[in-house]
Amino acid sequence: MHPSYHPSYYRLKYNRQKYRDKVFQVLATYLQKFTPNGKVLEIGGGFCSFINAISSQEKSVVESGEHIKEYANGDVKVFVQQYNKLDNFKTNYFDAIFVSNAFEYLEKIQFEEMVAEIKRVLKADGTFIAVLPDQKALGDAYFDDYRRNLVFTSASFIDVLQSNDFYVVLNKPKLLPEEFTSFIFSSAFLTKLYFASPIRPFSRNMLIVAINKKSTIQEYLES
Repeated sequence: MHPSYHPSYYRLKYNRQKYRDKVFQVLATYLQKFTPNGKVLEIGGGFCSFINAISSQEKSVVESGEHIKEYANGDVKVFVQQYNKLDNFKTNYFDAIFVSNAFEYLEKIQFEEMVAEIKRVLKADGTFIAVLPDQKALGDAYFDDYRRNLVFTSASFIDVLQSNDFYVVLNKPKLLPEEFTSFIFSSAFLTKLYFASPIRPFSRNMLIVAINKKSTIQEYLES
């Protein structure tokens, strides 16, 4: 089981996410252009806010705890397993993969394995979408969540992607807050305005979208 999972902590976090589903419905609409009507996987689905909201031919979610079954819609395939062990999925299978607030809870070796597995199961030119906290924006508050092991900034995570032959097409620092309790997020209209605004109070999570490039220089030369 993933080290970040604990039932009582999930209940605590859920109480701080009052309008999470509404926010992710707006986010999913925005990200729909990056997720073709094919096969989409969410890793670390948590409350399934993204995978339930996105439109796709086939939707799957990976989570380390059985709680995921409570939140996934009927059209979502649920897999209870470790994030960094995706052996049950075929190579070059998914058109898009989404990960939100999961990487930071891994050990370094688990993180490296997870990135390698994402690259393997994602199709060439497939889309990888990541939402994660930016330590530069959070400062010392980054460790208010005691489960976090790894530290990321926008620059460091982009370095990870580029070193694994991903091409970054979108980098939006400070797009999302840590918690979704403000009345702003009770309205889809206000949430859209919040996303569009150059000033987004309390936003500490970054959004990065990248394309899975061909994996070797030789393939580039031959294409």
